[in-house]
Amino acid sequence: MTDASLSRRELRIARRLEARGGGALFACLRSLRGVAMRERFELAELRAVGGEGAIYRVRDRADPRSRLLGKVALAAWHRPARLSSKVLRRARRVVEAEARVLIVAGSPYLPHCEGLQQFDNPLLEAARGGEFARPEPCLVMEDVGGRDLDTWLCRVHRGGLDLPALRPTFDRLVADVLRALADLEER
Repeated sequence: MTDASLSRRELRIARRLEARGGGALFACLRSLRGVAMRERFELAELRAVGGEGAIYRVRDRADPRSRLLGKVALAAWHRPARLSSKVLRRARRVVEAEARVLIVAGSPYLPHCEGLQQFDNPLLEAARGGEFARPEPCLVMEDVGGRDLDTWLCRVHRGGLDLPALRPTFDRLVADVLRALADLEER
């Protein structure tokens, strides 16, 4: 990828997906930039891609200073012949279930949820009917900020961090994760 409009993060995502044979998937995910949801939110640059979803920065037209992220279910949009209503329904259920957890839990360890927004997915042919005609769900939530674990791990693997200095950071991370899990269990 040599597209000048890609951020460093998007270039890193593109390289990882290309290494796994997913260059066409990256192009599809990239094409969702600028898609509007209910005329308030808009998908911006791609922030991360995982096994179950793609995370985008989200622009809020009502509050341009807000820091939001959106999670969209990950499907093989780059292989439309392999997509079925069953595959789409299963992928979308993950995002919908995560939205329910965020809304119901209301934990201080979880991001604030703006709810489950919807948009018409330009990657799908609505004429196929079923799940293809249904709007795409997008979980819009607060970007809690902090360190990007992916970037931090890249620095560790490159040898850019002093290993003894990692211990306090790792201990804080583990303690925060345990507090968050205990809070979720209570709720």
